[in-house]
Amino acid sequence: HGIDDDTAASAADTVSSLLDASLFASGASNTSLDGQMAGTVGALATGMIAGAYGGQNRSVVTDNMELRAFRTDCGTRDAAFRLFSGTGVANLPASALDEAGGGSCDADARRRGRSRRRLLDGEPADVDVKVAQLKNVHASEGDGAVSDLLQIELGGEGATVKVDNLAEPIVFDIPFDYDPTLEAGYDPGIRTGTCYNRSQVLSFDCDVPTTFDCGESREVTLPDGSTMTFEAPVYSGDGVPLDVTVTCPAKTAACSFWDNATSSWSSDGCAVVASTASGVTCACTHLTEFAASTTAADANYFVDFQPSPGPTPAPTTVQPSLAPTSQPSPGPTTTAQPTTNKGTCECLAAAPTKTITPAAKSAIYGCPRICSLSD
Repeated sequence: HGIDDDTAASAADTVSSLLDASLFASGASNTSLDGQMAGTVGALATGMIAGAYGGQNRSVVTDNMELRAFRTDCGTRDAAFRLFSGTGVANLPASALDEAGGGSCDADARRRGRSRRRLLDGEPADVDVKVAQLKNVHASEGDGAVSDLLQIELGGEGATVKVDNLAEPIVFDIPFDYDPTLEAGYDPGIRTGTCYNRSQVLSFDCDVPTTFDCGESREVTLPDGSTMTFEAPVYSGDGVPLDVTVTCPAKTAACSFWDNATSSWSSDGCAVVASTASGVTCACTHLTEFAASTTAADANYFVDFQPSPGPTPAPTTVQPSLAPTSQPSPGPTTTAQPTTNKGTCECLAAAPTKTITPAAKSAIYGCPRICSLSD
């Protein structure tokens, strides 16, 4: 017999409270506890659906978890197994249900013995489908996981069946918080930097952490189109710096599952069917605990350098050219007038009818005095 609704709700509240504990905070590393918590959720789902009949389902919702268990029979196997949030299985192939339920609902297949175990006529082929969304207990800083944990299990008669290497994949949806960098046509842009010495590591503020090691030799393109291997100077100022231009890598949504063997995220056996900026549809050939993640291709770098200028020529001393000495152009030729000495000043005779007398004022015509005229 399964657990009743009240017991299931109480157990779910306890699990939800534990998920708020620091032990399960993002970045906390305790893979043993994380696995036990995920196992507890699966066990709760198994207990909730035990004792149900084909076509029934049970659900419970808390702050950190939503859980729904379905018991299918041959009449309800084609249903979509989703949570109220929209997360869940969009397409569960008959082959997967055949494996989990112990046989095929296809009468012809049963007669041909193509199922793992041929069902007897009239024998039910109930399969439990358990779908849970909970706080991502495996997520850690920088691992790329961007969603809650989606747990999908198949089983029957109170047990969980391992589903692996399916010929047809199981298709399911995982929503996550809107990320504008995952919009179609989003341009991550370009960034630039300069390597002044080989000990530098340039960090670019791309959406995806991007660095450039200045200590590595780089192939650069010369102005004539040819290439050469070039290195940044050993010390700043020792040589020509390298100019680095990076095309930032674009992010894409991916489907990941938690690999218990390596305690890390993996995408083996999974493919992206479709993605938006707020969710991804995955197709996987096995069942376990899944999450949406983001990946990015390697950044594209263009490395160039500014050729050093040639040696600076010594300044040329220009001797000023001697301009031809300009001789004062002679003024109009005048006839020298007789001079008359009066005291100490030599004055020109002003006119034949005038008498020139010196006056002690200021120099004029090189005389220390002003000569005035009198009748």
